[in-house]
Amino acid sequence: MYDAEDIFDRCLIEGGRLLEAQPSASSGGHSWLRTLNFRRNICDEIRRVNDRLNEINDDNNVVLRGVGGNDVGVETKAEVEGRLDPLLSGSLLLVLDDIWSANVWRELLRNPILKGSCRSVILFTTRHEVVARKMRADYVHPAEKIDEGSGWELIRKIVFGDGEDAIISELEEVGMEIVRKCDGLPLAIKVMAGVLFHKERTKTEWKKVVESDLWFRKEIKLSNALYLSYEDLPNHLKQCFLSCAFYHGISHRSDIIRLWVAEGFVIEELDSLMEVTAKDYYKELIARNLLQIDQRFEDGRLFVMHDVLRTFGEKLMEEEGSIISGDPYRSTNSLTTINSSTKIRRLSISNQVNVLSLPNMIIEQKCLRTLHLVNCPQIKLIEDHVFKRLKRLRVVNLCDTSIDSLPDSLVKLSHLKYLNLDGTKIRKLPESIKDLANLQTLCLSGCKSLHELPDGITRLSNLRCLRILNTPLTHVPKGVGKLKNLNNLAGCFVGHRDSMSMMEGGCDLDELQYLCNLNDLVISKLERARTTNFVLENKTFLRILTLGWTMHNNENNDEQSSEAERICKQLSPPATLEGLSIDNFPGRQFPDWMVSTSLADLTFLALDKFPSCTALPPLGQLPNLKILHTEGGEAIKSIGPEFLGRRTPAFPKLEYLAFDSMRNWEEWVLRVAQDVVAPIEDVHASNLNLFPNLEKCYFIDCPKLKNSILPPTRLLQINGCPNLEYMEKVGMLQLRKFEVVLPSEIKQLSQWISSLINMTLQSLQLFNMQCNSLVLDSCRKGKQNWHIIQHIPKVIIHSIGLETRLLRSEDGYQYQIKDELGSSFITPCKSFDH
Repeated sequence: MYDAEDIFDRCLIEGGRLLEAQPSASSGGHSWLRTLNFRRNICDEIRRVNDRLNEINDDNNVVLRGVGGNDVGVETKAEVEGRLDPLLSGSLLLVLDDIWSANVWRELLRNPILKGSCRSVILFTTRHEVVARKMRADYVHPAEKIDEGSGWELIRKIVFGDGEDAIISELEEVGMEIVRKCDGLPLAIKVMAGVLFHKERTKTEWKKVVESDLWFRKEIKLSNALYLSYEDLPNHLKQCFLSCAFYHGISHRSDIIRLWVAEGFVIEELDSLMEVTAKDYYKELIARNLLQIDQRFEDGRLFVMHDVLRTFGEKLMEEEGSIISGDPYRSTNSLTTINSSTKIRRLSISNQVNVLSLPNMIIEQKCLRTLHLVNCPQIKLIEDHVFKRLKRLRVVNLCDTSIDSLPDSLVKLSHLKYLNLDGTKIRKLPESIKDLANLQTLCLSGCKSLHELPDGITRLSNLRCLRILNTPLTHVPKGVGKLKNLNNLAGCFVGHRDSMSMMEGGCDLDELQYLCNLNDLVISKLERARTTNFVLENKTFLRILTLGWTMHNNENNDEQSSEAERICKQLSPPATLEGLSIDNFPGRQFPDWMVSTSLADLTFLALDKFPSCTALPPLGQLPNLKILHTEGGEAIKSIGPEFLGRRTPAFPKLEYLAFDSMRNWEEWVLRVAQDVVAPIEDVHASNLNLFPNLEKCYFIDCPKLKNSILPPTRLLQINGCPNLEYMEKVGMLQLRKFEVVLPSEIKQLSQWISSLINMTLQSLQLFNMQCNSLVLDSCRKGKQNWHIIQHIPKVIIHSIGLETRLLRSEDGYQYQIKDELGSSFITPCKSFDH
């Protein structure tokens, strides 16, 4: 299969060169295209046959994970013990997560901790009871399985949501059978729910799942439910799932999507970019609970993979992929223990130092397609023969290493499709990079020593992604407009305006008009832009747009502001736009197109540093906006009803709202007739529908804010607002979590806090506050403010220096102070009030 891909790659390269050499021979060109398409189809057929053969042999690919570790080297052990010594003089709580081998405790940590003078508690998690026994745990707490009723409830919520009661009742019996087969394991139940979500809601289809013979394969030692969910995937999604397990250190949606495209996992569809199709694959893996969205990021840009699922995926691909580590305390392969009979096509390496050298076995096989380095910051050099001999490499990831130049042999890898140099010390790219005819993705973000790009970049006709953010680059070579396949341009630096400058040759905005496939675009240094046409309006694939200016101070003259407003107006995006970020905008007002009803698909909007704007535009009328983040609006003093717009409901889909670093902002008011602030009951009675779907609301670093409306949110966080006096309730408030940080100068609980808590008596579940120790003391049981918080199911209050804390839950009440060593809390008094 892989040899066939090599042959067809070579056909495509040579065919492309012939077409370039004979542009006028239209009939010959069409003939070549037909031939190339025919060869593509044959390659697809071979791939499908190969996938089927892989399925037949899946059982042989599943093996038990080896436990145990390598012997500990004296030097490494001494180094680690030296780092531990300063920690072993006081009290110590050591948490070891997901331990596979007892060696890390017995051979490294046990002796120095026992010899130390500290009082220590060691808490560790493991999936293997034998590890707990070998580590001689004093107490073992087994993870509890969930009961059948809870398991069915989990399936019901994932598959049906809140509706279809009749169908739910009809399928409950079959659903309970599936729960029983999952043996109470929450992860197994969750992934099975992902399988059922994609099945018809009929007993017949669900019975097929129950009766599948995969439940009974004794040779499959891993969870049968996980294997069944894997088997239910289409072939292309199986490959995508396995790659997520293989690529340790990759957690960004855009990164994994690029790798799927480079490895040929994405089926090309008519009138759609492969990256858009790959994003649909990503969403389906999320829907099937095989990947999870990282909840720290509201826009879903990062994902996580459960350790059990990652291990499962690693086992399924062991016959062609190897994950090796130079860390002696991780029970993974080493560079010298790879089975010589295994043809390694994917290699992931971590914790290597200085020079990367691969075993002769891998070099001699010449089968390697993917070389992925993770957590190797000390690698400075890659042996030249690595790339000379491994000519079939398609994916090379060297990010965050210390290499400062590329070996000459790397730019001769004619099959290379993905090259990641993010965060390296690379100083210069060779002009011969133009010879990487198949290159699709080139990542250079964070290369702090890279000051220019070679003109050869503009010869990479198959390039789909160029990422050059956070570099000292001043311009992009003129000719970028020739890269017709480019759909992700992260860092389009506008050419210098000075015609006498050495940077005159940089590309300008007009070149963007030739890039019809742009999907994700970051334009920087817009202060240099000359007069431009409306170059973005017809970009029907454009989904994500970032517009950025470089500001050396917060003061802009009238000419700068007017020019920025004019350029921004001419950069009006198409109606298909989904995400928009504007950074360091020097204008005094935002363009009208930002709030145009034509941007009906916009879901994400970030305004970061707009020091001259005195008002926010009427963003409330954007019908599908889900995330709104504003930061650094220095000139804004008041936000009024104009922010909501004229439509109702205002902000109908908004889920996340944040105001950050609005340092001169004083009020957010909702005014009705005669410009009078309506009392709370009148606002509620007016039946205004505002923020009906808001989940999270943040006020951060707004030191002058005095009065604000309180949107109907479920989570409210306030930090750095010392002058806040009043919050006006709007609509039906269903606040569940309230988090606040009070400055040290505030000596008593603010009245607005007690009023807000009183307004949310029925809904508030958690109150979390950091405050002056005097305020904390006033909230203790029996003190003056205890009655305000005593009804809240869970309360956590920390003093600013973390010397004391108050904990209140349905199980009891605790007031704690740090011990004399300042390392742990003790409870001087404790009472329970069930």
